[in-house]
Amino acid sequence: MIPDFDALWFGDGVVINLDLKHEKIGEMEEKLRNKFEKQAGVFNLFENLEILQLVYIASERKLLQYSKLGFTSFSFKTLSEKLRKFAAVDNPKNIIAAIEPSDYLVSPISNVEKFLQGRYWLTPDQEAIAEKCSQNGLYAVRGPAGSGKSLIAYDLARRLSETKKILFVFSGSLRPAHTRLEQELPNASFISAKSFKEMDIDGFDCILVDEAQRLYAKERIKLVTWAEAHLKDHTIVVFYDVNQALGRKDAGNLMNSVVNSWIHRKLAVQFVLNKGLRSNPSIHAFVRELFALEKKPPLDVGIDDMLKSVEVRYFSTHQAAFYWIENRINQGYQFIVPTPSTYNKSSSDAFSEKSTDCL
Repeated sequence: MIPDFDALWFGDGVVINLDLKHEKIGEMEEKLRNKFEKQAGVFNLFENLEILQLVYIASERKLLQYSKLGFTSFSFKTLSEKLRKFAAVDNPKNIIAAIEPSDYLVSPISNVEKFLQGRYWLTPDQEAIAEKCSQNGLYAVRGPAGSGKSLIAYDLARRLSETKKILFVFSGSLRPAHTRLEQELPNASFISAKSFKEMDIDGFDCILVDEAQRLYAKERIKLVTWAEAHLKDHTIVVFYDVNQALGRKDAGNLMNSVVNSWIHRKLAVQFVLNKGLRSNPSIHAFVRELFALEKKPPLDVGIDDMLKSVEVRYFSTHQAAFYWIENRINQGYQFIVPTPSTYNKSSSDAFSEKSTDCL
């Protein structure tokens, strides 16, 4: 998950990232530039931190400093001054080794400011998908819950809104975070799936559809028709989970059939994310088995592990649960409910006003 580093020096508010090369970088300059950029994404997780990115060329006994402008010479004298000036008084802390998955698995909706600041990063597989889906064409990204589909979708909206007019379609209701995203990404519009059918979409350069398996038949038909007619000069990306079903109207298999048809006719490129990423393996195992009781927990997650992270409560009415929920929220817990259906009511809808996020 975390990019590789050759050598790191941790000082008082300063980190020196040193890459080691035997020969001059030459043709490897672009590869080294990409490596430094990926590593910079890790440092974005921390505030008020000065980062010095250097490369040492052993054959020439020379130091180079990397910045957005490229590579420039850096003196050993300046490096020595930095080491003396910012040397930590106590034992230096390796902040990279202390990073937890929860530090970089960002929800763009519940952590919108962190997302806008770029204080997250994609895995190599996710990054490769995002780069390929940035071009004109028709793309489908399939994966289970927790595999990072939504993060890729929002990341695409963030990076493409600089040059393209974006329409982002999502399940559920419009939330304050979507309004905040529209303010910071002026070329991006975020709409609920229920608004997609009636909306004029011809003025957009890129359409991103998150949780596409939840589109109703008329919305799905509109998307398919428009995508096939505009794929050569537009960017269309659908994200879906073939197995996820929150109700009878969810159509993962239908969406999968559409994608298979596109692939058979060579209209689209599909990417598959097989592994879910969770910051808490015990909760992940519990949710996985809750929806598929025949599955066994992973060998490294036992019942005792789940009990440390999961507590099951039963209430006869939703009113009876409100006091307990509010008490937990006041203790710092985050309360979430399933994404509400676009068309049908559910018992969980009674809790939506208290929700701080949706599944």
